[in-house]
Amino acid sequence: MVTSNMLGLGILETTAYTPVYFMHKYWARRPWKVFSKIIQVFTEPGDIILDPFAGGGTTLIEGLILRRKVVAVDLNPLACMVMKKEVEPLNIYAYREVFNQLKTQLEPLAWELYGTKCPECGSNTMVRYIRRYLADDRPFLAFIYCKSCNSKIFLESGLEEFEKVPDIPPKWYPVVQIPEGDTTNRLIQKGFRYFHELISPRSLIMLSHIRDAITQIQDDKIRDFMMFTFSSMLEWSSKMSKHLKGGETKLMDWTLNTYWVAKDYTENNLWEVFCRRVDKVIRGKTYTNSKIGSYAKEASDFSQLQKDASYMVVQADSRDLSFIPDESVDAVITDPPYGDIIQYAELSDFYLVWLGLSAPKTEISINSTRRIGLREYEDGLYQVFRECFRVLKHGGHLISTFNIGDMNVMAAFVLALRRAGFKHVDVLRQPVYNYKISFHVEQKDPMPYDFVFVFKKSDEPEPKPKLSFVELLSSLDKKIKEYVNNGKRKSEYRLDTYPQVIQYISSAPFEIARKFAKKYESMIREYSSEFNRNKMEHLEKKKGKKKVQRTLLSNL
Repeated sequence: MVTSNMLGLGILETTAYTPVYFMHKYWARRPWKVFSKIIQVFTEPGDIILDPFAGGGTTLIEGLILRRKVVAVDLNPLACMVMKKEVEPLNIYAYREVFNQLKTQLEPLAWELYGTKCPECGSNTMVRYIRRYLADDRPFLAFIYCKSCNSKIFLESGLEEFEKVPDIPPKWYPVVQIPEGDTTNRLIQKGFRYFHELISPRSLIMLSHIRDAITQIQDDKIRDFMMFTFSSMLEWSSKMSKHLKGGETKLMDWTLNTYWVAKDYTENNLWEVFCRRVDKVIRGKTYTNSKIGSYAKEASDFSQLQKDASYMVVQADSRDLSFIPDESVDAVITDPPYGDIIQYAELSDFYLVWLGLSAPKTEISINSTRRIGLREYEDGLYQVFRECFRVLKHGGHLISTFNIGDMNVMAAFVLALRRAGFKHVDVLRQPVYNYKISFHVEQKDPMPYDFVFVFKKSDEPEPKPKLSFVELLSSLDKKIKEYVNNGKRKSEYRLDTYPQVIQYISSAPFEIARKFAKKYESMIREYSSEFNRNKMEHLEKKKGKKKVQRTLLSNL
């Protein structure tokens, strides 16, 4: 059944992120345009929206822009800091003035660390980045951009000046041991024991001096925003930054949702990075000052939200939303963690140690190191959704995006909602057109789609499955054989069959639904070699097309 709300949602072509989302990294932000449309379709101005997994703040930002009231809850202190700064008004003039003071204070240090002579004109300039081997930190390339003669120079010899680090003592920096975890174990296996070991000595000097200067800012609000800016630059400060082949613009920052280090890394000019981050914050706050402005009034408790305040950012575990009264929320709009795909707490610690904080390791995820399996993950989601059910008004909707290439995890998400009392209404495939899938990522055969789920707080009985277990399984078995024989990939099969399987899992008895999800995945594994063959043929055809296109262009 396609509801009128889902028809109103339609199929959206998601566009580039707006400036607010470029201020600070957060993992797996969902397309803002999709969430903006969900908010418009399922709520009215003045309605109260709850996001129990608020993360990077998409629901919060788009909700306030559309003049809704939003309760954004997240267990992670990094998420809460990012969200607060995304919507809090900022006096940009005062912020820029303080930056100019920092510039006067810190630029001489930057010249000591990054200053050099332009090989073309002999003018004083700064190195923009140095590429080093991970094993011994030895430089093998330096890139210099000289403003005096507008030269771009790649140095592959005469790099002796970049081998030694100036004898400048660093200021305070965190000496925090890397805890064991599903993602942090990758670092430990590489020999890293402390977070600061991910940062080169030169970068550590610059980072620590920038942070120290920020702590001395007198204005509390400007200091907090400047520390937010400092936190945002950490993404480019570590040995996880790496340039791809050729060109000074192809910097691969922390784009992967895990810790990783390659055989070489890029040591960036962190003073230039900080200056660029200041510009990003100014652009982001110019945008939200215009779009949200004085409407952003933070509430200290829920009663204020019911009066003249417009939002709450709460660092809390959403398994306990006791600060929200029963049936007081108009809609729940969220995007929960997808099984073991991203370990937010482990990743956030790289940032948080510089703020003297740590993320609680009690987040809801599948994590083998913490011995949290699929059923524990489902139980955690159930506890959150049970609280959402309690605070949601009768007849209200819970709308959530969810996308993972594992029906067992998808079933855990759906069953957690059903156990909490929600009735499944509909699911819509939403193409994510702005996701540019690289050739490397495409080798993993991803689904460039979000699934938008709609559930309702309702007394209506759940519908019974349209097909029996055996009938649906037989239909899927016939279809999978057609797909592998016609050269289709696994992602295409999932995309076509997910809605039908989700409908079954949304109505079948719980244990039968779990059993069916396992059978579905088992069926796909049975044809893994055929799907892999089809994927490789698809990639070869794509490579061939690109080669032809390049040849045609070269002949123009």
